[in-house]
Amino acid sequence: MKYSQTYYFCEDGLRGVQLHSVNITMAAEESDLLCPPEKSPLCTPWSFWFDKKLQKENPTAADYQNNMNILGTFETVEDFWRHFIHIQTGSNLPNHCNVYMFRYTNLPSWERWPDGGCWILKVKRKQGVLNKLWQDLVFACIGEEFQNYGVVGVMLASRKNVDIISVW
Repeated sequence: MKYSQTYYFCEDGLRGVQLHSVNITMAAEESDLLCPPEKSPLCTPWSFWFDKKLQKENPTAADYQNNMNILGTFETVEDFWRHFIHIQTGSNLPNHCNVYMFRYTNLPSWERWPDGGCWILKVKRKQGVLNKLWQDLVFACIGEEFQNYGVVGVMLASRKNVDIISVW
């Protein structure tokens, strides 16, 4: 039995961006060389969340919880990519929207970690570095680059003139 897979990639050349494809065919027993059957586990599961700014003047904790939408939970690098590639980049996130990535299925809320803190970085939209900052921060989280499990989540918030990145 033969295994066949087509891979597509873009190349930015003299004639603009062009789509290329490569078809790889091999015996079934060799196919594990392309895509190993086992997945690459993370140290802890993580979840992506999304919410929009509430329009109420004095929202309650219940209003906040009802406004949160879980986008997905992942426990492996491969499952992370299945979610991450479909999430809007920071520069394309609509105003007054937030994307969170938190350990396990923990709801991103201040009440959940009353003794914790948060680092906040405000990024002016004109600087053009938001997507790279968010990507590097998310990679650092799932790769456990913070040297302890004290970091419980990160947030990307889009506002009118500034974007916000938070580490919880």
